[in-house]
Parts: sequence; C-alpha cells; structure tokens
Amino acid sequence: MSSISKNKTNPCSPSLNLNPIKSILERDIDLLLLEELSINPEFQEWFASRIFEEVIFQTSLEVLHSVSSDLGETDILYLFESTDGSRIALLIENKIDAPPQPDQSARYRLRGEAGQRDGYWEEFKTCVLAPTKYLSTTNQTQSYDAEISYEEIFSFFQSRSSRSQRFAYKANIILEGIHKNRRGYQPIYDKPNTQFVQDYYDYVNPLYPELNMQKPKPRPSGSTWITFYPESFTERIDLMHQVTAGKVKLLIYALPEEHETIKARYEPNIPEDAVVESLAKSVSISFHIEPLNPFEFSYNDQILKVKKAVKKILELKMIVEKTQ
Repeated sequence: MSSISKNKTNPCSPSLNLNPIKSILERDIDLLLLEELSINPEFQEWFASRIFEEVIFQTSLEVLHSVSSDLGETDILYLFESTDGSRIALLIENKIDAPPQPDQSARYRLRGEAGQRDGYWEEFKTCVLAPTKYLSTTNQTQSYDAEISYEEIFSFFQSRSSRSQRFAYKANIILEGIHKNRRGYQPIYDKPNTQFVQDYYDYVNPLYPELNMQKPKPRPSGSTWITFYPESFTERIDLMHQVTAGKVKLLIYALPEEHETIKARYEPNIPEDAVVESLAKSVSISFHIEPLNPFEFSYNDQILKVKKAVKKILELKMIVEKTQ
C-alpha cells in the first residue's frame, strides 16, 4: 500500500503541493497546446498574433499532432483562416531540453513549402517553442520564422488564473517544463539507429572522404537524415540522405527570383532520373532510392542499398562540381 493511501489527509489537498505530472515530457506540452489551439479562441488569437506580430487570426480550421511525411515530422500543425480569407499553416516544433536534430529547422521549412505547393495552404510560418534558456543557447532555433518561449505561454495562463482553475493548472504544467529545462536534458538515444549511422560512416569515410560526411554521434529515433559537407561546394548547398524516406537530395538556397536562373545553369548536368523542384527558398535536385530501416534491420542487412545510395550521393556531388 502506498504512503499516500495510509495518510488520512485528502491526497488532492492543495497543502500536499503535488505536481500533476511526475516528470514532464514534450508530449505533455504538445497535448496541452493541441487542446488550447483546438478549443480556446483567446489562445488561438494570441498565438497567431504573437507569431505574425499583428492581428491576423479569423477562424480556426484544423489542429494535428505528430504529422509525418517523407520530409520528417511536425510536432503540431495548426491551420487557420486569416482576416483576408487565406489559409495559413503554423508548423510548430516543441522543445523542452532535447538537442535539435541535424537540419531540423530546414526540414520544417521544406514541409511548409510542400504544403504550399500542393495547395493545402497559401502561407505558412515555422515556429519553435521552448524555455528561454533553450532558445538563448541553441543557435539552430534562429532558423525558424518565430520563437515563442515557455515563459510567454506561462504568462498567458498565469495572468488568467484568477478567472479559472483551468488556467492555473496549465500554467503549472508549463512551469514544470521550464524547471525541467533548468535541470538539464537526459537524452533517450536509439541504439539501432546510432549503430546504423556509425556503420554507414565507417563505410563512407575511408572510401569517399571527399563527401565529408557528418561525424556520427548518439541519435534519437527521429533523427534519420544524414548530411554531407563536401569542401568543393562553393555555394550555399545542402547534400543529404533522407534514410527512411528513400531520397538523396541537394538543396541549393536562393531567392525565388533566382530559381529559374539556377535551373538553367544546372540543367545540362542533370540526368533524366533526377527530380528538380522549386521551393520557397531553394531549388531541390533529388533522386528516389530504396528506403532504409535502421530500426528493424542492421546495416549489414541493408549494405547493398547503402552502396546504391552513396553512388547517387556522389552523382549529386558531381552535378554541383560540373556546374559551379
């Protein structure tokens, strides 16, 4: 029998000062935000205005959690109608203390561009939510369109706590997230994924050092992109292998008005099986390849697929070098 059950004091009494959640997780904050963005017009309007820095919210359309595609996962996707009638998407990444994954903010932008291109929304912004300490010490967060601190969200709920215990409860949940960040991150790494990337590196680095593959380190399960940094690239270009999505890709960053010029420059060196796309802030050149599964199959089980992928990565590198 637990010690609480032996205590004659009401276990729900405020005098015990029990935390509602023993150990706060990012998913707990996700679900709190999911609820507020689903049913609270006051929060919906405040959140949209905070990101756009103007009153823009008209009507909430849809809120989705953990939206996955071949471009990765969006923690929260919020779609609303603006005051001018356009459909606007907010792609929200939530962080308590976990370090950002490689190119995570860039993948959020790619997903926003894909939704815009496919007609799901007319405009989008990417946003990261995190405690102030996280935002001030993690450079990668600056690549998002907007940052909102946990402290701001806490203030929203705390300032309304006299109106309802519901607001006080949610302020306390956010505060627990802030405290957890101050205590420090305890990473949860995925051993099969980490070992797979290490084996991948051990194959690529000795044979193709010119690819300058990112050095392996412990990885969580969601980190499935491998990035390369060839020193021969003189432009701002990303070269990557989207392992589970089955793509190897170049992202050539440029202003929208420069895209057609870039396509014309690269066109003589692009093979027929490559896919060329114009995104909001980049031109993409990619090959579709066989997806890999680092969670259920070992590197040795998939080595032939890896070799085929690396061959295509080398082909992308050659396309750049011939064009520069």
